[in-house]
Amino acid sequence: MSKQESVIFMGAHPDDFLGCAGTALLMRGLFSLHIWDYTHGERGLEDQGISMAECTQIRFREEMLVAETIGAEVRFFDEIDGEAFAGRETCEKMAESLARLRPRAVFTHWFPDRHPDHCACTCALLKAVRLAGISPEIYFYEETSQSIGFSPRWLVDISSVMEEKIKIARTYVCQNTEDILVRHKTADAVFRGSQILAPYAEAFAGYDFIRKHPAPSIFQQLPCGTAV
Repeated sequence: MSKQESVIFMGAHPDDFLGCAGTALLMRGLFSLHIWDYTHGERGLEDQGISMAECTQIRFREEMLVAETIGAEVRFFDEIDGEAFAGRETCEKMAESLARLRPRAVFTHWFPDRHPDHCACTCALLKAVRLAGISPEIYFYEETSQSIGFSPRWLVDISSVMEEKIKIARTYVCQNTEDILVRHKTADAVFRGSQILAPYAEAFAGYDFIRKHPAPSIFQQLPCGTAV
């Protein structure tokens, strides 16, 4: 059996994975999946008086449970939540991992974005791709109320896995007060689904010009990927 191609889903904070979780669920068994987090999201519970160290442990456990659900490996790059930069050391560390994995595709935040950590994460990934000397497919996902000027190129029907995506959202317990993650991601999915006459969808923009050898998109291997 040939080795599966790798796909990386990168976010600045653990729950950012929800921007592409439905698509990741559809890729189970087809690809080797990797969740990369730029920070531990360690400031995510400051308003509750929880220390950064304790929050790191909470969010680490939640991310590991999510990874177990989809059969993914997890990697943290140890930038500090709220203080993330696309610094040389982190970019070089990321480039080493990219050169080793040689992913078929990587997914990360659309930019510009209202959260500076999201922008730093994406800039670091793009720099690392160049340093690694590889040319994967690069796709950007949207963030509820944070992405600016997002214009999708691909819509993926996630109706068959929406219930699982909701369960993943609820795994991020510490960030899901009053079910806010579920409400936001469901609203996004309903809106994007309406654009392809499906109950639920996820949207992605592309970064095609970085690729040296144009080939069919990874979405064309999914039965429910639609170009717009």
